[in-house]
Amino acid sequence: MLKDRLWNELQEGYRQFLLSYPYEIMVTIHFGKMRFREETANKVLKQFMTKVAKYSKTQIACIGIYNILKSPHAHLLIFGKKGTLRSLLKKDIDKLWRYGSVHINPNTDEGAAFYVATNVTPHLQDRYELFFYNLRMLKKHRMEMFGNGKRFHSTQCS
Repeated sequence: MLKDRLWNELQEGYRQFLLSYPYEIMVTIHFGKMRFREETANKVLKQFMTKVAKYSKTQIACIGIYNILKSPHAHLLIFGKKGTLRSLLKKDIDKLWRYGSVHINPNTDEGAAFYVATNVTPHLQDRYELFFYNLRMLKKHRMEMFGNGKRFHSTQCS
């Protein structure tokens, strides 16, 4: 069926895009009982990422998705400039997130990128939004990987 094939191609495109970054950890955070509008959720996620960067004492970048409708939560794929984020523990992240529960997993395979790619594509019940943190570092990594001829475009998906 064409719809299924296009959906799978879209998921595969997102997966390949996500795999082009050297993610060290995947952090899943729940917003608890808090209800956010999209702008507020973006602001809260950026504040959280800034705290993670300060706590880990390195420059970090992130691409993730979040859902603010049903069961509000976010999945964040994070990498650091110095490659030291794998030492972060759940208790460290718990100190930095104040709205709900936190789960942290080291990125050891393609599972995190596959999961995020599967969930960023349209669902009937949920609406996921893409989230970017530190676009300068994300762009720099893309330039180093693909050369100066290619341009990185950030987009919002709904």
